[in-house]
Amino acid sequence: MPRRFLLAVLVAALAPVSLSSQSCSAWESKKSIDGITMTFRLEPFPWKVTADLDGNVTIQNTAKKSTCTAKVESVISVYFGDGKSIYFRSTEISSDELFTLDGLSCKEARKPKQLDPSEAKTIRLLRSLGICSHP
Repeated sequence: MPRRFLLAVLVAALAPVSLSSQSCSAWESKKSIDGITMTFRLEPFPWKVTADLDGNVTIQNTAKKSTCTAKVESVISVYFGDGKSIYFRSTEISSDELFTLDGLSCKEARKPKQLDPSEAKTIRLLRSLGICSHP
């Protein structure tokens, strides 16, 4: 009986750790603001994204020396990964969405996903897509 109890305690203790160590394929970038322009970067990724209040977004890849532009309104977060997909979280009064663009062409790589008003549900959805808040 004590062994079963110890095993149950061990499994219960390790369960949250295994959930939180779920693999990530993209991470939230660091944001800096200069006037009306936001810049998103995350070392060691070669991406640099700038966004302004008018929804103009520029994606630069410093390794490939490429630049493209797109229109994404109300960008609040940008997520970079190992591939060429870049994820944009866009929030307006009535909607919170996740856009996925190809970082080299700025074309939509996936249909936008509607995010839940509950931050906990949104975090779970982002995690299910392999998107994490911190590297």
